[in-house]
Amino acid sequence: MTARILLVEDEAITAMDLQRKLEFQGYDVIGIAHSGEAAVELAEKHRPDLILMDIILRGPMSGVEAAERIKDLDIPVVFLSAHSEESTKYGFHEGYLESIRVSWGEGRYSEGPTGRSIKEGKPVIIRDTENDPSFAPWRDEAIDRGYMSVMGLPIRVRDENIGALTVYSSEKGSFDPEEVELLGELAGDISFRLESEIVLGEMDKRITELERREELFREIFESTPLAILNFRVGDGIQLDELNRAASVLTGLETAGGERIEDVLSGLHEDDLKEVVRAAERGDDSRWERLQYCNGDSVKFLELRTVKTSEDTVTVFLIDHSPAEN
Repeated sequence: MTARILLVEDEAITAMDLQRKLEFQGYDVIGIAHSGEAAVELAEKHRPDLILMDIILRGPMSGVEAAERIKDLDIPVVFLSAHSEESTKYGFHEGYLESIRVSWGEGRYSEGPTGRSIKEGKPVIIRDTENDPSFAPWRDEAIDRGYMSVMGLPIRVRDENIGALTVYSSEKGSFDPEEVELLGELAGDISFRLESEIVLGEMDKRITELERREELFREIFESTPLAILNFRVGDGIQLDELNRAASVLTGLETAGGERIEDVLSGLHEDDLKEVVRAAERGDDSRWERLQYCNGDSVKFLELRTVKTSEDTVTVFLIDHSPAEN
């Protein structure tokens, strides 16, 4: 049986996006309420299996107040919020989280549904908080607030249980297999979202580091006295990039697909042919003293060709001309 979900969200675009994602995952969105009042009305009319409730709603009734009205229907409510609101933290029974202690280490505070679900990596259900001895440390506070059943579901990120989704019910004996499956899927979605955030954060760091390295490389590329020319190998060998030193040496300000024969035309004809052949083959070749004429000036260059990628050959030039007096 497909789980029936009531979506309470006052932002129309956000609501449509959530509806699309839920329906894509196989859930039946039985309605969308844009206010607290509408949420109460639709909950009473359709009796959904689960309500996804935005905390902050337009109008006089907030999501927390709507959940308070709906709680007698014994429908699980999961709060959604992009804000850091006190109401999000405390739910509609303010003070409960402040009054309890939960652990997943050792001792009596680790034997409840939250601690055990984290330690054991599986859902843990207390169907009678009033009489279950393992729930003794939290019994009084829970009963005062009408919590008669509790379920803890592990939140797992990168093969490690890092927390739990804890769900409370006002009735004893709650959480049938279908509800356990539904809430298990919700815990899985939370785990996926948290892991995605971690992965995206790491990717952002890597991208930032790559950008920093690229910027550093670019500074070195432009500031080195070594003339560097990158040629694209394909239909001929064409200039793709050159640095400042290469621009001064060749007289080219920018790269625009010029042929290697034209870029290095200052070389002696026989030397140029050898360089072109080496570039075509992708050889790592080196010439220690080549004469290079540029207008009235004559320079003596060390030249090296290196295949730097599948379709790129880089030419390095070092000027060994005697210093002019």
